[in-house]
Amino acid sequence: MADKPKRKLALRANIWTLRLARQWTRVALLIVGIYVSLPFVAPTLMKLGLEGPARVIYTIYSPFCHQFAFRSFFLYGEQPVYPRANTGMDVTPYE
Repeated sequence: MADKPKRKLALRANIWTLRLARQWTRVALLIVGIYVSLPFVAPTLMKLGLEGPARVIYTIYSPFCHQFAFRSFFLYGEQPVYPRANTGMDVTPYE
């Protein structure tokens, strides 16, 4: 009697293995598609005001991303002017 649940579990594992073996390309493409599309979803979520989910995506990708501005695309426009206070330089304008 104790042999029957083990056999049922083994049969279920074999069926799942067979399904994965037949559709491994779909599974791999789904994983790659999610990995590629999430960096485009994060700025969109920020633009829509959903900062929580966007910050989670940014946190997940932070070890994998270079985060240099000259290597990045700005989906919703680059900031045209940076405030002088953010530069940390004590300069006076010519104006």
